[in-house]
Amino acid sequence: MGWAACVALRLVDLQVAGADSLQDRARRQQEQVIKLAARRGMFYDRTGRVLAMSIEVDSAYAVPGEIENPARTAAALAPLLEPEPHKRAERRGRIQEKLQSDKAFVWVERKMGPEVRARIESQGLKGIHFLREHKRFYPHGELGSHVLGFVDIDNNGKEGLEGALDDRIHGEDGQLFALVDARRKQFLKATRGEMKPGDGIVVTIDATVQHIAERELRRALEDTSSRSGSVIVMVPGTGDILAMANEPTFNPNRAGSHPPESRRNRAVADAYEPGSTFKVITMAAALERGLVDPYEIIDCGNGSVRVSGALIRDHKRFDRLTASEVLEASSNVGAIRIGQRLARDEFFETIRRFGIGERTGVDLPGESRGLLRDPSEWSGVSQASISFGQEVSVTALQMLTAIAAVGNGGVMQPPRLVLRELDPDGALLLEHPPAAPRTILAPSTVARLTRMMRGVVENGTAKAAKLQGYSVAGKTGTAEKIGPSGTYADDKHIASFAGFTPASRPAIAILVLLDEPRGYLFHGGDVAAPVFRRIALPVLRYLGVAPDAMESEGEQTASGPTMRDRIAFASSGNGKKKAHGKTADEHEEEQEPFEPVPLPAPGAVVSGDSVLLPDMAGHTLRRAVAYLGRIGLSARVMSAAGADAAAAVIGSQVPMPGTMVMRGSEVVLTPGIPQPRPEEDAIETEEETGAAVARASMR
Repeated sequence: MGWAACVALRLVDLQVAGADSLQDRARRQQEQVIKLAARRGMFYDRTGRVLAMSIEVDSAYAVPGEIENPARTAAALAPLLEPEPHKRAERRGRIQEKLQSDKAFVWVERKMGPEVRARIESQGLKGIHFLREHKRFYPHGELGSHVLGFVDIDNNGKEGLEGALDDRIHGEDGQLFALVDARRKQFLKATRGEMKPGDGIVVTIDATVQHIAERELRRALEDTSSRSGSVIVMVPGTGDILAMANEPTFNPNRAGSHPPESRRNRAVADAYEPGSTFKVITMAAALERGLVDPYEIIDCGNGSVRVSGALIRDHKRFDRLTASEVLEASSNVGAIRIGQRLARDEFFETIRRFGIGERTGVDLPGESRGLLRDPSEWSGVSQASISFGQEVSVTALQMLTAIAAVGNGGVMQPPRLVLRELDPDGALLLEHPPAAPRTILAPSTVARLTRMMRGVVENGTAKAAKLQGYSVAGKTGTAEKIGPSGTYADDKHIASFAGFTPASRPAIAILVLLDEPRGYLFHGGDVAAPVFRRIALPVLRYLGVAPDAMESEGEQTASGPTMRDRIAFASSGNGKKKAHGKTADEHEEEQEPFEPVPLPAPGAVVSGDSVLLPDMAGHTLRRAVAYLGRIGLSARVMSAAGADAAAAVIGSQVPMPGTMVMRGSEVVLTPGIPQPRPEEDAIETEEETGAAVARASMR
């Protein structure tokens, strides 16, 4: 009887008290759920060009219970998946370990190209299957990579806007539900939950302006052997960031192959001592309180001043300068003399109003606050040091936002990166208006300060920032960096220039920062101001901003291209762009605007498995589809149907011209330009044309 009672109690325990636990255990043993990542929303630049998209690719998986000889299967797969022979043995071992697992499902290779799937299928390997997944694709490679960020293998956003807006871009994942028998073989497979694509994002970045900024920053690093650098282009009136470039940079299509240092967005994450660019804030604080007049004579101490027992030297010997000349010549002693007129709390309050020591609130992760200590923590020399940009640190974005506020009439407009959100079908979901502005300076202060900043460019340290036809207001900076010993190093500098143009009605504000330029020239006026010029002029002309200053002799006075002109230029390849009566070739190299890559001769763009994407704009669909087929690419045509579809003319394409893509990739073609290019030499027969157009999926 006792034995029977024990059995009964055990049965009750198993069937009642432990029922839920046992059912969960059985479910884990018999079921396996595989997440199917949804299609992420697309990123578009402000003109509608695609910056990030998700494409369907193949992934290979194995059902270990179906594989009779894991070692043989692994040996067959390794050379197909590992291009480097010396790594194949290690790869074979990892694959074999997976195939010997007691799991019902293991990944073999994820998000591979169509040619890899074809090679695997040709082997007829039992137990190896395929699923369609979404892979993030950045058609312009490195362009805007620090703003966009990247995604991991599981489709999760990392860094940049991909990480910051992941909850809106990611979408709702689905599930693959597999039941397995006692031998770990799948016998039922079904999907659970409908996948919902993520929302699209239109950003403030303009791909053309971003291209110009990246091109000139890269050139500057090559010319100066700088360690790193950043460039930001902003619209003062809205806070829109048109470009944010950093070097070193990375390709988000292969983010894992780049070191973390290259992926860091230095423009928002790195704080630095601004040096003399900070003198704009010092001067603003004194002007705002009527403590200095632009034409007032300042005693600059013949190059030195003693503060609380410490001797501070200027970069040059200046005796007596006007306040305007203090800014133009960038005198440290002059800035100290003016800064000392301010009460500590007044100075601190003005600096805070300029946003120093606070995050800007831009939609990017990892933004630094910089450093601004409370006046109660200042030493006897702190106010003097802060007056010329020491003992305070800023980010490039903070500093540019402050300078842009001067250009915006003393109204600070927080920076903005997102314009609007779109549903998966492209319909508007949500507008992102500019953030609430705040007034930080009186109009009279702004007028005087702007004149002084124009003097820096016209007569002072930033003459290299002058533009033909456009007035510029700005300030140079050359800050010494603190070395390993904890003191300022004579051979390590941060060179910068921040300014806005046209000074009379600013359309853009630009900051250029170069970290540790090498060589005889390392001052901001020598190495950063010229980069401002090389970026600002083509950008102003691209945006259609009319000149506001007298042109040099022989230069025509005319407005820049209209908005319609620049949109047509950005999407077409019809010859050279006219600007102020000249072609692009007639301008100096540094003034050339961005131009699409022309269509090269057939075969000239193919290199191994890679293809340099040609510009198909202006060519007929017949020519474009056949050409793409010949260089190993497929075509998908949007909004072109009917009997005349083959004669339609291409207006735009994704990816953009000049992008390096893998053979087998798909190019999305959209008809739209009314006049086709002249057909040079026919590249296909009528039979080839008909077959090629029939293969293109029409939508």
